[in-house]
Amino acid sequence: MLLTDLSLYPANKKIIEACEQVARQIDSIKEFEQYWYDVAKNETVPDYDGNDVCGREDVKLSYMPIYGGSVSNFVEAKFKSVIDLLINMAGVSKASIVFIGPNSLVPRHIDDDKIPAYTNSNCFNVFTGVAVPNNATIIVDGEAVVHAKHKAIIFDAQQPHSAKNESNDWWISLLIYIEKDKFNL
Repeated sequence: MLLTDLSLYPANKKIIEACEQVARQIDSIKEFEQYWYDVAKNETVPDYDGNDVCGREDVKLSYMPIYGGSVSNFVEAKFKSVIDLLINMAGVSKASIVFIGPNSLVPRHIDDDKIPAYTNSNCFNVFTGVAVPNNATIIVDGEAVVHAKHKAIIFDAQQPHSAKNESNDWWISLLIYIEKDKFNL
């Protein structure tokens, strides 16, 4: 199931507000590139996936956990207003800011390799645009959806999915994991 109607989630306006807060807090991509480089070098954040998330040097992809799991003090301080919103949203288990670099293709994958593809999980990935260049596309189970600022792409992470950024700009999105039973389906 692939959805793009954020109104199916009762707190949809809070998701957009969280995206706006993220956009206001991001001073520059360079600041975060340096941060992730330092994290990888010092191995201080266990959830770090980094630029080698797919084992390929040509894929520029970073996940910055901001809620649930391991969140660094730097991120917690920088994104406190976003975290405060997420805490009060029904069914949110975790969230990350996702950075997809210029001219990157994120290979087809599922989020949990320990369980088979198409196994239903209890959460939807709600992938909402913060700073989205032209030619940014998510492909979920073969269906391509062009992404845009504040547009949500909602899917079960066990459906095979990939992404491509065919621009010269960074693509930044807020990825929130929300329990499926909190949606009006």
